[in-house]
Amino acid sequence: MPSLSALLRLATQGALALLPSSAPQGTTTNAAITTTAATPATPAITPSLRGLGHQKTVAADSPIDLGTGKLTWTGTHKEIRVNGHSWKLKGLSWFGLEVGDSNVLLGLNRRSLDEILQFLVDNNFNAIRIPFSTKWALDYDSTVRGSFRDGGIDGQLSRRDFLNKVISRAADYKILVMLDSHRLDDQSIPELWYSPEYPYEAMLQAWDTILGDVKHHWNVFAIDLKNEPHGLATWGTGDESTDWNTAAEKIGAHLLEKHPEFTGLVFVEGLGYSIEFESIKAHPINFGKREWNDRLVYSPHQYGPSVTGDEHFKGYVNFPDSQLSEWERCWGFIEETTGHACVLGEWGGQYDSYHNDKDVVWQNRFAKYLVEKCLSDQFVWDLNPESGDTGGVLKSNWWDEEEAKLALYHTVQPHPSWLYKEGDHFYLEPGKYANPKCDPNNKRQ
Repeated sequence: MPSLSALLRLATQGALALLPSSAPQGTTTNAAITTTAATPATPAITPSLRGLGHQKTVAADSPIDLGTGKLTWTGTHKEIRVNGHSWKLKGLSWFGLEVGDSNVLLGLNRRSLDEILQFLVDNNFNAIRIPFSTKWALDYDSTVRGSFRDGGIDGQLSRRDFLNKVISRAADYKILVMLDSHRLDDQSIPELWYSPEYPYEAMLQAWDTILGDVKHHWNVFAIDLKNEPHGLATWGTGDESTDWNTAAEKIGAHLLEKHPEFTGLVFVEGLGYSIEFESIKAHPINFGKREWNDRLVYSPHQYGPSVTGDEHFKGYVNFPDSQLSEWERCWGFIEETTGHACVLGEWGGQYDSYHNDKDVVWQNRFAKYLVEKCLSDQFVWDLNPESGDTGGVLKSNWWDEEEAKLALYHTVQPHPSWLYKEGDHFYLEPGKYANPKCDPNNKRQ
């Protein structure tokens, strides 16, 4: 379980906590956010879909023609599949919609949407996790704020048009999108899925508004029902006011029933900031229909000392190998016990000796564990440099890359799959596991 210092994540994760001691020319700062004057707008870019970055790997197999029908996603057979074919995921979160001082994805005043998407392709990221808040969704038709490098995005766009533009353009780059209900308000991650200000009905309305609007996009492949239940949240106690498993079943069943056009996956997180999943052994998620349950994915989050603090790790001997038993106890058993895919929804942290030598050691061992366990499917936290406790894969200017981080994530998932549409046909470029022992012929049947 996270230490007391982990509670600081409510204020720091995605809260724009890192501010420079002195602002560079053209930058203004206040206590919550750093803003930089936008550089001149750039014209639209033709995607380099094969990728030119130093980490891009080209699929060895010929693309598979998936036909012209709907895409069918499943999380059974211990992995993600699309139309029955294995899908290898390498994603990351890109935040901003849920943050109080912003109502757009951050960084678009520094780089255009096309430039950021091309960066993702060049570094083998095939999916984006987009956090939003209930507050943001309930004001869906208000205009976005800010200055933008991208000439196609300005203050005349509604939030609705902005989100649709991002998703549609991501599809041009073969990038899939998962929507994540990250917060209720725009200030902190709530313990439960409701609050006095935003009751259950408001949270559900927010989901209906967004999913109802974007479900026609073929690349919206997943939804994450609620970010990091913790504190008062329980699992399987019989108390419907706090049992997250019961709420997740109700929310998931409602969305799948009301929005049949959405044929994607449903991610469910665990307790304790999505670290604890032991209770699913006695109380597995059940959406009420087999075809709905087939789309279930369990999604743990895991962080080291730069997020949870050193105090959490003081009692462990032989760090970081001592962590393996905790990972196994909390969620490492999921695939073998339930048959459902287990996909890391968040992990990462500061990855340099200046911030925390211990976290570098922890992340290296964690990455090795994921490869050994055939758990290469992942969303890392995150793209944004503004995340106070983890940093991002881009540095504060939104151009320079955190090369060591990118190299680490590449070791976990060096061969992601690519899905795209040409004309009426969908095509899949197969990926593969980082660990050859995880090949379906050896392990996953």
